[in-house]
Amino acid sequence: MKPETKEFIQEGPFMNGKAAAEYCGYSHDHFRHLASEYQIPRCGPRNTRYARSTLDTWMSSPNCFIFKALPKRRTLKKLEV
Repeated sequence: MKPETKEFIQEGPFMNGKAAAEYCGYSHDHFRHLASEYQIPRCGPRNTRYARSTLDTWMSSPNCFIFKALPKRRTLKKLEV
C-alpha cells in the first residue's frame, strides 16, 4: 500500500530550488530540508522544479503536505536449531 497522496494543482511559473527558497523567504539549505520534511511536490522533466501555486498552497497551510508514513510490517523469519 502506498501512503495517502493528495493532488495539488500545479500551475506555473515553475522555479528551481534556489528561486523557490528565495520566493518563500528561506535559505536554500533550509528550504531543501523543509521540502523533504513536508513532501512538497516537485515537477519538471527531472523533478527539480516547484510550481508557484504549490508553494503558495504550502505557505498558507503547510500541514496539508505532511503525509503519515505507513508503519513497517514485521515478518516472521524461520530459525533453524
